[in-house]
Amino acid sequence: MQITLSPRARVRAGLVAALTAATLATTGLGATATAAVAPVASSVHVVAASKTTPTISGTVKVGSRLTAKPGTWPSGTTLTYAWKVAGTTVGTRKTFTPKASHRGKTLQLVVTGKRPGHAKVVRKSAKKTVAAGTFSAATPKISGTAKVGSTLKVTRGTWTPAPSSFAYRWYADGRAISGATGTSFKVTTAQLGDKITVKVTGKRAGYTTKTRASAATATVTRVAPRITDQPDNTYVLAGDTVRFSVTASGSGLSYQWQRRAFGEDVWKNLSGRTTSALSFTARAVDTLAEYRVVVKNSGGSATSKAAGLLVDSTESDPYPAETAYVGNYWLQMVSPTEAVNMGDGTTWLVAGVAACALSDDVSSTPYWDLYSRYRTSNGAWYTGTESDYGIDEDGCGVVVIEATVPTATARGGIWAITDWSGESEFGPTTQYVDGLN
Repeated sequence: MQITLSPRARVRAGLVAALTAATLATTGLGATATAAVAPVASSVHVVAASKTTPTISGTVKVGSRLTAKPGTWPSGTTLTYAWKVAGTTVGTRKTFTPKASHRGKTLQLVVTGKRPGHAKVVRKSAKKTVAAGTFSAATPKISGTAKVGSTLKVTRGTWTPAPSSFAYRWYADGRAISGATGTSFKVTTAQLGDKITVKVTGKRAGYTTKTRASAATATVTRVAPRITDQPDNTYVLAGDTVRFSVTASGSGLSYQWQRRAFGEDVWKNLSGRTTSALSFTARAVDTLAEYRVVVKNSGGSATSKAAGLLVDSTESDPYPAETAYVGNYWLQMVSPTEAVNMGDGTTWLVAGVAACALSDDVSSTPYWDLYSRYRTSNGAWYTGTESDYGIDEDGCGVVVIEATVPTATARGGIWAITDWSGESEFGPTTQYVDGLN
């Protein structure tokens, strides 16, 4: 009796026979069984199949490059890929980078395998949610000096990927500075004693907002003063008002005027003279002294140039003996006066005048240029005489001055020494020096 099978039944029978033959061959019974197995119909195809589930390599987040891992497939299988976001195919390559619009949605990799003569097989990865992207950002750096009045600037460094916008906020010892939201900041006295930092915030759609903070600056101090207008040399008569002044830049400034007497090395502070200007009544003894001012603040100090003071003596304010002064073209100094009582109601007075030329436009000896008189305590004047004791190689010499005056009025008098040297536009210069004390 012959049984006729349907096409579908014949395929099933062929598959069973093929599997049975394979089993018998494995167990060593294949020779016997093979003869009894009917040949498989030529229209039957074994389906190509992956032995593993495909996976996604990489961090599933916006901006991160992902790679498909399809698993193991039979040789000769052609694979295609479909990246699906919320069920919609958004990429067909082996790699895929989620976009900002994919944030928060599910991502799945679908791998399809095809081989000639075989039915295709579709395998799907596990679903994953696309997370927000993250920035790689450098630490911002502050440039500039942390001093009052200085401008600080921030360099934000490299951010990957580039944010669509940046925001800035400056801080003083951790406290946000009102209105300080730019790429630069000008330091004020409000930040004295503080350290400055800045935070840079980057934003971009699909990415987690990121903030980076700079290192702190040094403690804010004031900018050291800078003198912009120096005091000037001054020439006055004894009894006139002397004025020195200075102009300095900077904030929180304090001033201290100093004086250095002629021939001394040490500068001495002038008590109570602590403003930008110095004024006082000139005395003959102040001649050839120098004055300067030290300007300070918490950022440092600056010292002005020295300004010289030249004071001409007067009859009412003569130079003390042994005070250096300037005549016309000779720098002079008169020694203390000595006296010899002549026994006839008169006293012989004598003093030495040390003189050094200030210019080549003078005679070769001070004897020819200096003339003396003596005024007694009652106001009477007596003509003196001069004796030249020569000059040295530096152009300095000594002139001895003498005068004979009444003994009763000799003490408390003054010398008047007139310098006729050179061709001064002011003519001869007369200076007054204490006589016999």
